[in-house]
Amino acid sequence: TPMTAINPGLVVGLAGALSGALMALLALLISGAPGWRELRSFALVASAAGAYCFFDLVHVLPVSQRTLQIGEGLAAGACLVYGLAWIRHLAIADGKPLGTLGRIAPTAGAVVIVLAFVPGALVGPPFRTFAVEWFGVTYTMATATPVGVGCVVFTLGALLVTAFGRGHRWRNGGHARLQMIGALVIVATGTFDTLGYLQIVAAPQLIEAATVVVVGAMGVSYAQRFIADARRLEALGRIAAGVAHEINNPTTVIQQNLDRMRALLTESGTLGPELASRFDRSRAATQHITGIVRQLLDTARQASTDNDDATPLAVRPIVERAIVAASAVAPALHVT
Repeated sequence: TPMTAINPGLVVGLAGALSGALMALLALLISGAPGWRELRSFALVASAAGAYCFFDLVHVLPVSQRTLQIGEGLAAGACLVYGLAWIRHLAIADGKPLGTLGRIAPTAGAVVIVLAFVPGALVGPPFRTFAVEWFGVTYTMATATPVGVGCVVFTLGALLVTAFGRGHRWRNGGHARLQMIGALVIVATGTFDTLGYLQIVAAPQLIEAATVVVVGAMGVSYAQRFIADARRLEALGRIAAGVAHEINNPTTVIQQNLDRMRALLTESGTLGPELASRFDRSRAATQHITGIVRQLLDTARQASTDNDDATPLAVRPIVERAIVAASAVAPALHVT
């Protein structure tokens, strides 16, 4: 049966490839901001998803058997990377050390991709064509070898166990639940597609459509969290600048008055050693307040820094130290 040039399978596959590429680019851009390094692992998820959808297009395009065989092998490699990248991302999102599966993801994917070019390693003859008439798609597929089927089954099983093994993500808020739901959708559609591939059920390949939904939803969720975080940092910057201004102004007045009083006492010859020592300690205290204010202002500038290694700075202790220091120097100010 001749294939149509444009069909729903082609449209969905291209949409999945484009969605994966765009979400990977978005994740890489956001990951440059402090505190968002985990999105680099999500960029790998999105990239692998897009690659899988792209290589899987050989099923609905008029290509040679050799191209079909290589394309299916590359799709199998991308599928393995996709699943292992999900496992890696879930571990990083949980703030836990990478397990064995997360560490071997790049290497395992590279090995499978190399095997894609070895005839008969992952897929091979006989080639078959079948139509899913209600969906309007005709597929041409090679036959998976035990190694190819094993890669897919292992990936789906490992992803399911990782996403639901401890069950704690469901209690960690909407974004964590979205990760669990996304993993479940990938496993369900991947299982369904495998049954269709093995001709156990007559159904279209659905994982490309699932990729559009899952990767797109995850990307939107991360973008929303990033925007909310940026707004919080902006508000923190305004608060920090306001607090610093209120503390810095009276501190400057105190410093000027101390300097003037010392100068007058020195001119009159009444500045004794004990009084001079007290002036020195008071001057040091006001300089200490100035340093604390400078730290407070630095917290407002952290929103625009590109340093991934910047350490978090707690605002409350700095403000409390500034208030204590200001009150010690000038109790009449009633700083609170």
